Amino acid sequence: MKTSNFNTWLEISESAYKSNLSFFRKMLPDTTEFSVVIKSNAYGHGITGIASLASKHGADSFCVHSLEEALLLRKNNFLQDILIMGPVLQSRLKEVLQNDFRIVLYNFESFLLLAELSRKLNKRARIHLKLETGTYRQGINSQDLHKFLKKIDQFSLPPIEGAYTHFANIEDTTNHRYAFEQLELFNKIWSLLISFFNEERSNGYGSKSAPPVPTIYCFIFIVFSELF
Repeated sequence: MKTSNFNTWLEISESAYKSNLSFFRKMLPDTTEFSVVIKSNAYGHGITGIASLASKHGADSFCVHSLEEALLLRKNNFLQDILIMGPVLQSRLKEVLQNDFRIVLYNFESFLLLAELSRKLNKRARIHLKLETGTYRQGINSQDLHKFLKKIDQFSLPPIEGAYTHFANIEDTTNHRYAFEQLELFNKIWSLLISFFNEERSNGYGSKSAPPVPTIYCFIFIVFSELF
């Protein structure tokens, strides 16, 4: 890109980005999905450009904020799995199914509607849960999780593909106390989730809604500068 006509521009080091992705990839088991978060236009860096770099250097899948961003990636021939992390209007859930997108849910009303659409269209619903651990933006807290899962089983709803949480102040490099508290709570909720699925299978019912162990994945946010 010619920069002579711009007052300001952003230059991204591909070698630094490659190095950083490689650093995180080496920390993960081979069976862990490596997902790059490029929501909100890759935090202003250009979603298709960053998606290209991520694909080139080892990303397995993408996370975006909106249905529009997911559709833009598909339009530009990115065929990897895409998780929509932000809210999707109920009137547009059909598009999520038609394009085989993953979707984050944290309310039962959307879950029911997505299940109904899934049956009508004969399309699988790829549902991920957001677990609330202390950010208090959106998510299912530990007190409501068992009731939520029971409803899923009661209505024979689609299986849950994965679950995640959101750290509130992970950028604070001086004090990680709250982040570790959130991680501890997430691990407890995750254990409840796995225990529920195992119990449902052992009891011989809920086989439609009780999946294998949900997807293990690692979200990588913005890492454009050299880490070391």
